[in-house]
Amino acid sequence: MPEPLSSYPRTWAGGLQIQAADLWPNGVWRADSYQMGTIPTTGAATPLLFYPPAKGSMNTCLVASISGSVQSDTNFITFTCTNLTTGHVMATMTTKVTGGEAIPTLGTATFAPSGTPAFLLCGATDLIEVTAVVTGTLGAAVTGVVIGAFFFVS
Repeated sequence: MPEPLSSYPRTWAGGLQIQAADLWPNGVWRADSYQMGTIPTTGAATPLLFYPPAKGSMNTCLVASISGSVQSDTNFITFTCTNLTTGHVMATMTTKVTGGEAIPTLGTATFAPSGTPAFLLCGATDLIEVTAVVTGTLGAAVTGVVIGAFFFVS
């Protein structure tokens, strides 16, 4: 009988470090990033559409930007991640002072996942949409916006 993977030391695969504790018995984690571009000072950015890497569930969604965005209760961005196939809102994030967070320059802010675990499930062919809608007028456009999504692929 072969040795269990946990009995082997850490190994390297290119720049990726893998060890037994990183592996899950019934699936793997997969992180993907998607370019959203620029969020204008008013209105809405072009929606970002993508397919999940495989059937599974979304665990975390992040927004990163080159320029960042401050918090404000009058001039803010609301991000929504929706599974268009099921119609479920998977996660949301806002830059409002009340209940939100700023997007740091060259940093990330985290979406709040849905409180309903079933809403985080997705099929390999489900279409996911991320929208960014501006309320009020931002002091400057938010540039170099990237959305990071982390999935548990089963």
